[in-house]
Amino acid sequence: DPTTALPVGFFVTSQLGDIRKSWFGQPTDRYGHGVLGDAIEGGSLVVEDAEGGILEFTLPESQVFEDITPRIHDLDFDGANEVVTIRASQTGGAAVVVYGIRDGALVEIAASAENGQRNRWLNIAGILPEPDQHRSAIYFIRTPHINGRLNALVVGQNAIEDTDLRMNDFSNHVIGSRVLDLSSFKVGNNPQLFIPSQDRRSLREALGSNQKIALPGRINKSVITLDKSLVTATEDGRLLVIFD
Repeated sequence: DPTTALPVGFFVTSQLGDIRKSWFGQPTDRYGHGVLGDAIEGGSLVVEDAEGGILEFTLPESQVFEDITPRIHDLDFDGANEVVTIRASQTGGAAVVVYGIRDGALVEIAASAENGQRNRWLNIAGILPEPDQHRSAIYFIRTPHINGRLNALVVGQNAIEDTDLRMNDFSNHVIGSRVLDLSSFKVGNNPQLFIPSQDRRSLREALGSNQKIALPGRINKSVITLDKSLVTATEDGRLLVIFD
């Protein structure tokens, strides 16, 4: 119901699987962090299934969805979709949390550790599928405004792994911005994940070579992957096209 949806949030849709649409509902100001531009966050996660039925997961008063748009993926390649979100708590800050439909109810099925204290956010950098292993890795930056650390939550049919990849100096978000996709990835035989450095003056390839691509200024726009290039823009409005 759009009248109860997060005012600054967005719907996401899928053409396949059991979950076809998702959004954040029950807007609330009970967290008050405001890292995404205002103090209104989602108090619930809502999904629409393939038959048009609506299911809702409501958080306790101690938690909110400090996020703008849910992400629908079949993380473990079993034909059923999962929804990936950013949830924050009054005591532990942000975590990556995954929800799915089980026995007719929307339930939590996986979560990373929280950041450790209130008002410590994280931002998802990319979700990279590994279909041959029936799993996906959700890469995210803990505290992207404070020496951002790269982590991965791997969700598969037989295991869930939450790993600190021990790589720092990333930032895929500007405080107060609603742009959450300051990172981009390429899938294939050699997946690549490009994430800005902490000062946003370079792009780093985080999964393999760790090459650093110097930029002519700080970026604050989405990083878009095309066939043979990356496209983004600087704070002062310069369009950047970066070729392989």
